[in-house]
Amino acid sequence: MAPIKIYGLAISGNVIPIEFLCKGNGIEMELVNTDLMAGAHKTPEFLKMNPMHCIPTMDDEGFTLWESKAIMRYICNKH
Repeated sequence: MAPIKIYGLAISGNVIPIEFLCKGNGIEMELVNTDLMAGAHKTPEFLKMNPMHCIPTMDDEGFTLWESKAIMRYICNKH
């Protein structure tokens, strides 16, 4: 099983709880640094995953979600 990809910033208050949830429960995740100042969240590739262009955004083998609470609920339900 591939790690869950979380697009965001390590210092984001909305990304940190997702990291704690995954690390605390042994769930493999990859944080993909998303440089907002460079517009990484407005690229065509990112907008295909998340048309609202916000972080965090999760990609779990092609299934995407955004909003940290929705992401955490998905991870809890899956694992």
